[in-house]
Amino acid sequence: MASEAIPIPPDENRGPEILAICGTLVALSVIIVTLRIWVRARIIRQVGIDDWTIIAATVTIFVEMMIIIPEVYYGAGRHVQYIDPPSNIVKGLHLNFVTQPLCLIALCFTKVSVGFFLLRITPSQKFRWFIIGTIIFTILSATGNFCMSFPRAPYLPAPALSKRGKEKKKEKRKRVVSMNGDEHSELTCLVSSDRLLPMSAPGLHVGRCHGRKMHGASQPQIRRLLQLERRRSD
Repeated sequence: MASEAIPIPPDENRGPEILAICGTLVALSVIIVTLRIWVRARIIRQVGIDDWTIIAATVTIFVEMMIIIPEVYYGAGRHVQYIDPPSNIVKGLHLNFVTQPLCLIALCFTKVSVGFFLLRITPSQKFRWFIIGTIIFTILSATGNFCMSFPRAPYLPAPALSKRGKEKKKEKRKRVVSMNGDEHSELTCLVSSDRLLPMSAPGLHVGRCHGRKMHGASQPQIRRLLQLERRRSD
């Protein structure tokens, strides 16, 4: 049986799109967080732990953006057949590997910041414990995903990339299937933690409906949230 020829993909460079999308989103994040901290520090004069965690998330994602720039320079967004010299492939893979744990850390800080924000404004003790448990689960999930990212570190030197033949395809396919299974489990943990924090928001309505006492600093914030919700419903 004659072996089928593998078609060569077109020489496309999506590196500029990667830089444009990531750069725009990171820039918006930096601007929004800067305005938030300015309001909290200069107007409200109260910077909480939720503000510090979102600052940590923004700094982490900014560092990741600075790594994405040389990653694109070394060939990210292009097919491997057109990256020259071949040594750039390994350099780009190494930089891509560094961005993965940074992304996990930034996501963890962001979710924890949301949890601390809900802790600051919720009046219900029941939901406070629920939020604390969700924060702990998020940290443990992110830690597990962080540890799982290390076995995927690129280890192939540049000459080995060109010497890989067809006899290694089965092994590569098995490895890809295994990695997809790991990514599925990580995605499940991340989605679970994303769903848990919004579930604690009804505690705000429960506290108000039952006439529970709320902190003075939390009352105007809750009123604004309820007004926004009424406008959406109208």
